[in-house]
Amino acid sequence: MQQPTFFIPHGGGPCFFMDDPRGVWTGMETFLRALVSSLPERPKAVLIVSGHWETDGFALTGAAQPSLIYDYYGFPAHTYDLRYDAPGSPDLAARAAKLLQDAELEASVDAARGLDHGVFVPLKVALPDADIPVVEMSVDRNLDPARHLAAGRALTVLRDEGVLILGSGMSFHNMRGYGDPRFATPSQAFDAWLTDAAAQDGPTRARRLAEWEAAPAARLSHPRAEHLLPLMVAAGASEAAGDHISCWRLPSLASASTDAAPAVAPSIIKGDLSMKRLFLAATIGLFTATAGMAADTNPANITPGAYTVEPMHTRVVFSVSHMGFTNWNGDFTGVSGALNLDPGNVAASAVDISIPVASISNTNPTIDAELKGPNWFDAERFPTIRFVSTKVVKTGANKASISGNLTFHGITKPVVLDASFNGAGINPLDHHYTVGFEATATIHRADFGVKTYIPLLSDETKLHISAAFEKAG
Repeated sequence: MQQPTFFIPHGGGPCFFMDDPRGVWTGMETFLRALVSSLPERPKAVLIVSGHWETDGFALTGAAQPSLIYDYYGFPAHTYDLRYDAPGSPDLAARAAKLLQDAELEASVDAARGLDHGVFVPLKVALPDADIPVVEMSVDRNLDPARHLAAGRALTVLRDEGVLILGSGMSFHNMRGYGDPRFATPSQAFDAWLTDAAAQDGPTRARRLAEWEAAPAARLSHPRAEHLLPLMVAAGASEAAGDHISCWRLPSLASASTDAAPAVAPSIIKGDLSMKRLFLAATIGLFTATAGMAADTNPANITPGAYTVEPMHTRVVFSVSHMGFTNWNGDFTGVSGALNLDPGNVAASAVDISIPVASISNTNPTIDAELKGPNWFDAERFPTIRFVSTKVVKTGANKASISGNLTFHGITKPVVLDASFNGAGINPLDHHYTVGFEATATIHRADFGVKTYIPLLSDETKLHISAAFEKAG
């Protein structure tokens, strides 16, 4: 009997396995626990697309016993001991890759890759016995919705073979928007559009989803598409029309939580009595006008003290001019460091940040490798970029000028960051007190000995830093 496809919410980090006194994740967990009972029969295997794995083309986990990747940060210690020992299926991975390749889509099998939290966290709830083989599939880092819809179409045949196809993501994924009442109206507008699009027949749905960026508040709901694209694969694997049948709200006042709006599209195909169903269990932000839910934007209210970088939501973006035609960008992640913050005496504040050079990415692996090499940043010889502040001067109500020393490519030079305070408050997903800042600067890379392709690529390099810090202790 043909299996349906689902787009499921995976929640925030290991959310289902922590204390949840306000019931933030209760409705979502209840849905996941009931998922298997809604199936026409027990699946022979699960193929799940995760928004937390991006590759060139599509990739599938090929390990016979995949490990787990604890790709969440700052959560209770016990959540890093979670186990989900479901077997893999090298045969299914190879078959899925071949189906994608036959559809002229780039695909490969990664025998070393484990299961990230977008996979093992929801499956540990939905399939707690861990006795059904699981294969994870990546999203293509080009983030092309049409390509992901095509991938779903290519994999449809697996449903007839007893494989449950899941997309794991969120229908609202703007980390700055969770809990902010200003996002209430736009998030609801996008959810209404998404619900309507999902309920269309297959061809109409595909056309609309391929143009999702034209939807109301699309980019406010998804600044990047990686958490929405698993929906495209799930949707592409069904041609049936759908109806919106239920939704739930997760209760929270002091913290933001999520709506989940599952849309189900049942259609019985007469003759073989096979069921073609598209289930969409998508999550959007639940917002109220409760002031306490939003980040506090008054810097005078910041809790003073020591902070550490929250690396998952901190990144450094650089931009150079490419022959005057375009601005070419790349970014660094995996940032670490410390902040001592005194809102009552800004001049006493200090920051020390380290950036791993090997984390550089511009979505092109060939160029990434070149940038890490000796002609550019030389990550092997100079593995870390470091900024240490020497002076902080308040320049506005929520702005400051941060002078300091930047060590890059083995050379140290003075640099000034123009910083602005975004907001502070309890992160509703991990319950840590968090402060957020933006900062910009302009440097000349030749000053640091990086002169390759000047002037074809500009010497002037613009930096934009988005930084989240969590209260230490």
